[in-house]
Amino acid sequence: MRVDYTEQATPTLAWAPRGSARAVRSQGSFWIAPGTGRVLKATLIWTEGLFLTSDFTITYQPVGSSGIAPAVLQERYRTLSDVAAPGMLFEMTSRYTNVRAAGSPAR
Repeated sequence: MRVDYTEQATPTLAWAPRGSARAVRSQGSFWIAPGTGRVLKATLIWTEGLFLTSDFTITYQPVGSSGIAPAVLQERYRTLSDVAAPGMLFEMTSRYTNVRAAGSPAR
């Protein structure tokens, strides 16, 4: 099941950089397993004025009998028209392995 959201009020998940303490409204989705209610994947998209647009996708993996942890985090940042190099794209992917439930003994 997919649940979409758009932030309507503050406080918001993201705040503008450059020390302005200005709220940046985001939108995104959560993919939820109907049988368990576990979050399988989440997306977050926001645009900071005329400078930058960002999107994040997090895919989760089960941990233990009832927990979740990130499996893959994909980030994309694109500069917009009001910067020195508009249209520049930065992409990053992080993969999380050997994840254990909280309280599990270290290996």
